[in-house]
Amino acid sequence: MATTRKERALRNVERAVQELRAAIEAEAEEDWSMNRWRRLLTKVESAGGSVDVEEWKRLGRESGYTNPRGLGGFYRGANGSMRREGDRRVLTDAGRRFLDEYGQLA
Repeated sequence: MATTRKERALRNVERAVQELRAAIEAEAEEDWSMNRWRRLLTKVESAGGSVDVEEWKRLGRESGYTNPRGLGGFYRGANGSMRREGDRRVLTDAGRRFLDEYGQLA
């Protein structure tokens, strides 16, 4: 049986809805990741901008980082949000600018 114009139009709409749903889900994942990042930096800022290693790991778990290895991204690149100073983990100027731009999140 030949495909009718209405059937083709319906398939096009269904495909568009699937693409929109995928875009919304990807955006929600990105928002979740960004909020988790903001939440942890906010906790460090609230603690005076510096925490010891164990506190850093605890705050990471509270913010949604189940594996301490996930915290490594905070130190990467020329504009890392955190830096190591001995056994302290310190919020950088870049981390503060990030919070200024995107806002703190409790």
